[in-house]
Amino acid sequence: MEKLVIGMLIGGVAGALLTANNYKMRTLVKKSQEEVQAKLDQLMDDKIREFEDGTEKMKTEMKEKAEEWKEKAEDLKTATKNGVEEVKETVKESVENVKNAAKKTTKKKTASPSARKTATKKAEGANGSTGAKGSPAPAVG
Repeated sequence: MEKLVIGMLIGGVAGALLTANNYKMRTLVKKSQEEVQAKLDQLMDDKIREFEDGTEKMKTEMKEKAEEWKEKAEDLKTATKNGVEEVKETVKESVENVKNAAKKTTKKKTASPSARKTATKKAEGANGSTGAKGSPAPAVG
């Protein structure tokens, strides 16, 4: 649209120059050219301003996005670090539980000699024997 208007104005000015034979017409044509040039300059300035404003807006948006991504990266880094710490704690607790369970099992297997004698006496009493070790009770008859 702008190009069409500019083309028509330039064409009109050129045609006027060709047909102008006197000083008044030439002065009028020059004045028209200056007006057209001023309009073109104004249009170009407006376009440049719009472009610069758009560029500034884009820079601002990009900075905001960069800050947003930076914050997300920091959050992810923190979450990962916290997750690793939680896993380490869980592993430590599991190792301690296994060690404690192993100690309890070892204690049960290695009973003291007095505990073994008590267990043996209880077992013999349950079988009904009252004689010496390994000998059955005398038969009553």
